[in-house]
Amino acid sequence: MNEINVIEKQVSEATEKARALTVTNLAEYESAIALSLRFKALEKSIKETFDPIVSKALETHREAVAQRKKHLEPVQEVQRIVDTKALNWRSVEIERQNEERRRKEEEAKRNEENLRLAEAEHLEKQGKREAAQAVLDAPIVASSVAVAEAPKMAGFSVVTSWDFRIVSPDLLPREFLVPDESKIRGVVRAMKAATKIPGVDVFSVESARKSVR
Repeated sequence: MNEINVIEKQVSEATEKARALTVTNLAEYESAIALSLRFKALEKSIKETFDPIVSKALETHREAVAQRKKHLEPVQEVQRIVDTKALNWRSVEIERQNEERRRKEEEAKRNEENLRLAEAEHLEKQGKREAAQAVLDAPIVASSVAVAEAPKMAGFSVVTSWDFRIVSPDLLPREFLVPDESKIRGVVRAMKAATKIPGVDVFSVESARKSVR
């Protein structure tokens, strides 16, 4: 039986003993402590067996990650450069398209107004004042103006997302404020039962500390 098989057998036995254990008196308490110390020794044995394997695998993983990063980062950077230039042009192009659309819509509106004025003048000369006024009063419906758009490219799409920056922290509503638990924990560990922080309940938690040689 190799070392790993021995450890597996010991872990299985330890699990059975832990689940069957009851502590209702001093003798059983002392037995539980002794058992826990044996399990601590088993933990140490497992670490001594597997830590070298883990360390070697971790070192191999780190080297692989470093090599991947070395080759990936330049490619990711050139992608950012190209994408930024492409999206900047797209932004300018969209603004140009919108401006062209507004210009054409205004031109179409002026043309429609001129046509209506001419028609109203014609009706006025014929003595049809009410009809002429009706032509002038009728709402002008904006016509749809076609404008060439930025081309769509296969495999490349633009996704719009939203982000934020905090400009006035003091104005943030309470529901967006997160307690600094790290700072609170530091105060509690230093002050213990003497801690006085409004809204914070301080309590102690016991845990076992063991040492084996």
